Amino acid sequence: MFKLLVAKFSRGVRHRLSTDHLKMETNLEVVKYICKDFWEETFKKQIDVLKTNNKGRFVLQDNNFRWIRKASRNDPSQLKVEDFLIFPAGIVCGAMNRLGVDCTVSADATSTPMCIFTVEIVQQPSNARQ
Repeated sequence: MFKLLVAKFSRGVRHRLSTDHLKMETNLEVVKYICKDFWEETFKKQIDVLKTNNKGRFVLQDNNFRWIRKASRNDPSQLKVEDFLIFPAGIVCGAMNRLGVDCTVSADATSTPMCIFTVEIVQQPSNARQ
């Protein structure tokens, strides 16, 4: 149910954005699109820092992630900050999957409101997209 909801949300966002972006040929182009246009449309700002190891791992850093600004690490009556990150990580993963990149996405917010999303590209045969 959750994956279906995330996929539907990501599909809707992708359709609202320009179809020119669907001509991306490399994983890096897809990640750059996610960091700029997709992030702006979905989270109302661009990613602050993008890092890669050029081996299929991308680190996206949002220094002021709106969805966790008011989350508390010290109040046991509230959900944990990590619980707020499951949905946005799923949104990013779903969008990348819809753009043809098989990946996993994890999120960490050890220093709120800064949040780090780690995208791991699933290894594909050598003739696949780089």
